Amino acid sequence: MADFQTMGCTPPLKPSDVHLWWIEPQTCQLSHDSLWSVLDEAEQTRAQRFVKDRLTNHYVLAHGALRHLLGQYLQQAPSALRFQSNSHGKPHLDLKQNSLQLQFNLSHCRDQVLIGVSLEQPLGVDIEVPRDSHDILALAQRFFAPAESQALLALPQAEQLQAFYRTWTRKEAFVKGIGRGLAFSLESFAVSSDLETLSPVIAISQEAKALSDWSLYTFEPGPIMSLAVKKGNHCIQTFRWTG
Repeated sequence: MADFQTMGCTPPLKPSDVHLWWIEPQTCQLSHDSLWSVLDEAEQTRAQRFVKDRLTNHYVLAHGALRHLLGQYLQQAPSALRFQSNSHGKPHLDLKQNSLQLQFNLSHCRDQVLIGVSLEQPLGVDIEVPRDSHDILALAQRFFAPAESQALLALPQAEQLQAFYRTWTRKEAFVKGIGRGLAFSLESFAVSSDLETLSPVIAISQEAKALSDWSLYTFEPGPIMSLAVKKGNHCIQTFRWTG
């Protein structure tokens, strides 16, 4: 299991580095008001649309932390950052502000947040908190490639929940990394559900084959976290952000 080093500020980011930041409300020292104050008008409006306060709080934590981290890397005020999106909704920094050509990706599940940051290298992340209330076998049959569903069914029942979420986060991280999100068929490629930290993308469709030059990394410090990044000599560093 990766050691998530507790940090309140960003360390130097080298071209081969990928920084993964795990954020939880109990370890974040910034208040809700401090996080709220750096959001732009559109983000504040979206946060206010949630019916339940806890969902608002989760959103504010995730997006406020993202702004603070990117602001530290770029040495800019978090509230001054401007975001744009590609045609599939993947956000990126305004090119005029992004002097380092930072790449980033954000995921949050309940109050757990994961942020990946690199220099120039596209990446995707996903974090999930396993819940045994879901019918994971039905979800697998609906969204997974046939080989993935069969592999899940072949496991002892006690191992199926972790394996399902390991597969799910790897697939989500990949489609986010390539910038396509759920517009890209989850059945067009397969991943392993084993415990290895590093896993390849196995292309099935022709479209997936053209995009399969990626590596997947999974960490399980409690929540299940996956990172997708183009194959290369990466130095992946894992941190817990305190603000």
